[in-house]
Amino acid sequence: MGALQAKADDVFLAILARYTAAGRAVSHLKKGDYAPRLFAEEVEAKEAGITQPYLEGAMTRLLHAKRVLVGKSKDARGRPRNALEIEGGF
Repeated sequence: MGALQAKADDVFLAILARYTAAGRAVSHLKKGDYAPRLFAEEVEAKEAGITQPYLEGAMTRLLHAKRVLVGKSKDARGRPRNALEIEGGF
């Protein structure tokens, strides 16, 4: 189980870094751009066999470890919103 959790953490960070580089904000909230739901559809997650529940666990672990933070972003209309970001950049 520990190896799968570590893999989920790595996959989560890799996809978050790619999204951030592309300017795609994702959220920790279970609505809209919920990171685990979106990330579960990505090739990296599918190839690794990492499903949404594992990505939810990864997000929780990474937030608690402060490797991922909830930062501020703006939506397409310029309104402020919360967005996940990797501590120290990607």
